[in-house]
Amino acid sequence: MGAPRWVGSIGVAAAVGVSYYLAAYVSLSGLFFYRSEGVTVFWAAAGISSGLLIGFGSRARWPVVAGVFVGAFLIPLVVLGRDIWLSTIFAICDTAEPLIIAGLIARSFGEGFATAPPKDDGAVPAMVAPRKPKTLRN
Repeated sequence: MGAPRWVGSIGVAAAVGVSYYLAAYVSLSGLFFYRSEGVTVFWAAAGISSGLLIGFGSRARWPVVAGVFVGAFLIPLVVLGRDIWLSTIFAICDTAEPLIIAGLIARSFGEGFATAPPKDDGAVPAMVAPRKPKTLRN
């Protein structure tokens, strides 16, 4: 008998939260951060959270959302020294972003969105080329 399903969900949420936090930390300490304005030009954590949500699909939606929220809450609170209310607002916005992106992709390509299977010649474009949207199919 295996572990309950919620144990795996907590593990996914923890892994997503840690990866989001680390990617955000790198973005804030890197070349693209303007300390005087407190903004960054490139936010790698958004790509990671969107990619995980798209890749895992709807079955991992809530663990990914929980991990992103915790990671996004801790970055302004711990690294930037913002107060708890501003950190909460940032976390809500940063959590809504991958949900909106995944929702738009699911609406355009269907819930079972998947990348094209790789070809035998190993061409990279074939691996990442998405299918045509439902609205463009014949």
